Amino acid sequence: MQIAKLEGAGVIVAGIEKDQSRLECARTLGADVVVNTSKESLLDIVRRCTNGLGADLVYECAGVAVSLELCWEAVRKEGTVVQVGVYPGPIQTDLNKVMMKELKLVGTYGYIWTSWRRAVQLLSNGKVNTESMVSNEYPLTQFEEAFRKTQDGSAIKVVLCPQRSAP
Repeated sequence: MQIAKLEGAGVIVAGIEKDQSRLECARTLGADVVVNTSKESLLDIVRRCTNGLGADLVYECAGVAVSLELCWEAVRKEGTVVQVGVYPGPIQTDLNKVMMKELKLVGTYGYIWTSWRRAVQLLSNGKVNTESMVSNEYPLTQFEEAFRKTQDGSAIKVVLCPQRSAP
């Protein structure tokens, strides 16, 4: 989200009720619009913010089929959907949406060196605030608690510190 903002994009961040702390973090870090889809219609907000056209670029980060379905609806004709979230297994979706809206569908997994170089540059120049995203730090011995907090949505980002002793 921060990099999209640096590149001049207007950004809408969406999540569900359990993502409230993440949504607040996105607001603090500069999201133009933050949507709790448990309370508001993401599609109505996207349409309002884009004069009915839909978003140019949509990232699906949740790894949940219903989220991908929202992405098909939120992206504009000839727009792009980037699949970042990892699904727990095969899902059903209507790939006819890709053809009917003439969409570009991009999958991403891993990295390329130029991305790492750019990330290091942005971090070293203070352009991206990562400290606000780290909600918890744990010693490696408490990895189960760290994963639990990530899974239940009570953490934004968790850092495991192999050298740190338990608090």
